[in-house]
Amino acid sequence: MNIYSIVILLLVLCHAQFEVSTAEANESGRRNMFINLPAGDDDCQRWDSWTLSGSATLNHMAESSAQHTFGIKVDNTSNGASNCDMLLGVFTAAGSFGCVIEGGASLDQITWCDSYPDIPVYVFNHNARRWGTFVALDENCTDGLYVNRFYMKNSAVGEKYWTWNQWVGEVEDGVRYYSQFQVESTADTGYDLSEDWAYVPPVYEWYAESFDSCTNDCNYEGGVITRNVVCRATKPMVSGEAPDGNHNYINWDGSKCSGLTKPDTYKTCPAGSCQWVHYASNWNCMGSGTTANNDQLLNVPTGEECQAFCINYSYAALWTHSSKLKCRCYHVCHEGGATSGGVYVNEVWEQVATGRRKN
Repeated sequence: MNIYSIVILLLVLCHAQFEVSTAEANESGRRNMFINLPAGDDDCQRWDSWTLSGSATLNHMAESSAQHTFGIKVDNTSNGASNCDMLLGVFTAAGSFGCVIEGGASLDQITWCDSYPDIPVYVFNHNARRWGTFVALDENCTDGLYVNRFYMKNSAVGEKYWTWNQWVGEVEDGVRYYSQFQVESTADTGYDLSEDWAYVPPVYEWYAESFDSCTNDCNYEGGVITRNVVCRATKPMVSGEAPDGNHNYINWDGSKCSGLTKPDTYKTCPAGSCQWVHYASNWNCMGSGTTANNDQLLNVPTGEECQAFCINYSYAALWTHSSKLKCRCYHVCHEGGATSGGVYVNEVWEQVATGRRKN
């Protein structure tokens, strides 16, 4: 046999293998994503080709309309529809991911997730060369679900499906099998697998930050203090690591918390009410021997007049000797110094909010 005949034979063998693989896929009613050639045929060229589409920002996609996601179809099988929430997706050797259908799936129609398949699922396949699809019902579900087809879609190739014809949520020997897994290969042993693993939907709560305290500045005119209030998930919990639940899930429009009482996002703070209290005697707020001050008025005979003049300041000091009669106002006073007494005798008052204790 010459080299030309060998090449022709190899091509015929590879082509025949391709045709058989395609026929088997059609007979099973499922759609193969790849054409697998048996081991040992490394000299044969592959006829399948593939192309990628992706977001320019690879790990981010606008959520307005899911361009690629999963779905299921329930045919007209009696009691095949379900009102339960469900998680569906794919599992691989490196882990799994999926999306959620809320409100169940109806008869004779395809029901799609309304989001991208961006939910991590903690299940993996022991065989690195295999992957498959799965559907899991809500852990509180008492329905059965009959999955006629498992669908994938994207904006490039449209809708593709695998024919399942399997029940999810059946009860056997007192155990409810909430999830069904199907390996994507008719050659695998254990083509489908039922498990009691369930989808645990998040439970939401209103979470509110603590309010800041209202100011005790007696010159405060009154107003409001705001805080952040968000609807966040408290479940599923990670034992020993996240005792308050998984708070990564934030429902920004608050729809998941619609039946709960939303905490106030603001509180009103009353206007400050001022009073003058005695602070010190024979004390210069800016330091011994200095004439520095924030404001000053001469020839003030009484403390009441001095306090009225210093209404916009925290401290008022009145020098009361007839030769030094003056009122000085200060914003600060604690780092001052003593006066020398005599003609420099004075009284100092601090302006505080009504009801505040000085010491």
